[in-house]
Amino acid sequence: MKLSEIRQGLQSKNREGILKGMSWDAIEILRELEILQNPNISPMRALDTLLKHKDTNDSVHGIATSTYNTYPFGVPGILQPRLLAVCRGKMTLRGFLEEVLARSKRMLQTFPNEKKTVIILTDKWDATIFRKYEKIFLNYALQYEVCYIILLVTDYGITDIPFLPRDNEVLNKMKGCIIEDDEDEDILNDIIRLLDGKPIEFFITENALYNDDRVCFNFYLETMKWERIDNRGKVEGDIPPDDLRKFVESIRNIMERKRKFITTKSKIADAPMCTLKIAEKTVEWNAEYTNLTNDKFFIDLERNIHDFIWSCEKY
Repeated sequence: MKLSEIRQGLQSKNREGILKGMSWDAIEILRELEILQNPNISPMRALDTLLKHKDTNDSVHGIATSTYNTYPFGVPGILQPRLLAVCRGKMTLRGFLEEVLARSKRMLQTFPNEKKTVIILTDKWDATIFRKYEKIFLNYALQYEVCYIILLVTDYGITDIPFLPRDNEVLNKMKGCIIEDDEDEDILNDIIRLLDGKPIEFFITENALYNDDRVCFNFYLETMKWERIDNRGKVEGDIPPDDLRKFVESIRNIMERKRKFITTKSKIADAPMCTLKIAEKTVEWNAEYTNLTNDKFFIDLERNIHDFIWSCEKY
């Protein structure tokens, strides 16, 4: 059996039930796209066909009076309380979500008393990136009646990414809720998951050229324990929860970088070297580097690490 035949068979099965519980305006938009009905055209091909109209960016099928707006394709039109947004190919999820939120804001300002619908079709998804914008999406949804429908599109069909329930009764109960910020806990849980039982490591090598006189710190987030190992032996203790949350927030930008190895532009070979290891990310710099430069990233990082070590040792 050919791969294309397997894909086609699974596409039909994996499209079933997508429209269940959707509002009529959302169903109307998706049906007009013919992304769900035609089993002979893969959803990915359907998205590519849409994106060929990428010279303009406000409405679909070249009709400026369309009842919904589109991004990043279509032709200019009047702002509507409905948006179809596609994230595909080289588009980054982060930049795409920021654009969707910017357009959502314009919708809620223009249509404060109407229900608004945003359909997102994407071939990529990252829960960690979405979490950065999650609170804003929830506020727009629960405070300003913006209904978000997020669909993941692959060669094997379309699946619903759970976010908001489609049951109006449930949504009405949540409407107007004040969303408390527990973002620090989410970041902490993400890092614990990435560490997979391993510690955050920080060590200072006094003479990097010969790799001797090393002071090592290991921070075990799952057990909330830390240890210091040097030529005098080992010291251990408990990690203070409040200081850990503060430290985790300070190293968040390291985890968001794509590069696995981050270092300074220049190094002094025989000078003390600092190394921080978090999961698959390694950051390396000279201990005296912060005194010789205005590099804010390393200045802040070194200060935050030593503040955290000091809080652990006195806890």
